[in-house]
Formats: sequence, structure tokens, C-alpha cells
Amino acid sequence: MKFEKPQYYIELELDAPIETCFKTALNEQEMKKWILDVEDIVYDHSGATKPYHVGSVRQIKMSNGTTIEERINSYQPPQYCGYEIDSMGFVSDLLFSNYQGLMSFEVIDENKTRFTWQGSFDCRGLQKITEPLVRNMVRKVIYKMARNLKDYLANTQNN
Repeated sequence: MKFEKPQYYIELELDAPIETCFKTALNEQEMKKWILDVEDIVYDHSGATKPYHVGSVRQIKMSNGTTIEERINSYQPPQYCGYEIDSMGFVSDLLFSNYQGLMSFEVIDENKTRFTWQGSFDCRGLQKITEPLVRNMVRKVIYKMARNLKDYLANTQNN
């Protein structure tokens, strides 16, 4: 699954089976280990038919006090999970809208997985002036998180 026009597209090989990679990318206890500066992650599955399915909402509370609220909008384990960001905090909500993300997983072999993380968003207000810079900054943040996931999996699989 791919976005038609992603504004960032990151692809990495992860040194773990696809099921492990998928679980590590979505389970809140696992996410806390590879997302830096996170204070807590809480899921609300009341709008979904099953936990972690379409309609599940996760709140990611960052150490700086910001809370990001994401809603799962597509889900096919262990191949992909798509999400949209409903809120990134008051200031960010004034600057960004229509944020969509997609994490995809593909078997390379029994212990390697191709991981892609892609997304798009709109800049609004004053953010439009610096849009190319902002898009590059977001890509760098997502790339760093993807590398953290890769490093975390490599360390846990080898121990």
C-alpha cells in the first residue's frame, strides 16, 4: 500500500521477523522504547471492532507536555497500519492539517523486514511561507524515529 503523493517516504530494512516489527511499531509498551521523549502512550479502542484496528485512537504524551492524538484509519496486520493525526497540540494544529501517515511492512526473509513510513500533510497559516523547510524537518523527525525502531529491534533481537 502506498500514498499517491507522499511528502516523505522512508524505507529501511529491519532485522526481525515481520510480526515482531509490526507489533513493536504499534504496541504502546513497545513504542515507548523507541520513540524518544515520550512520556506515555494510551490507546482508546472503544471506536474499533478490535484493539489496534480502524477506529482505535492513541494519545502520545510527549515529555514537553504536547499530546498528539492519532486515529487508525487502515489496518492489515502484519502488512500495514495507516493513521491520521487529529491533533498535535494547539500551536501545531494552527500550522498543520490533513496529516496522514502509513507504516508498511514486507517480508524480505524470515528474519528481515522491509519497513516503509510515508506520509503527507498540509501547511497552513504562516507555516506556508517556510513549507519546504518544514517538510524537510518533518521528514528528518520521522527518519530518526524509523532509525530508532531499527536500532531497538536490532538490539532486542541480538540479546
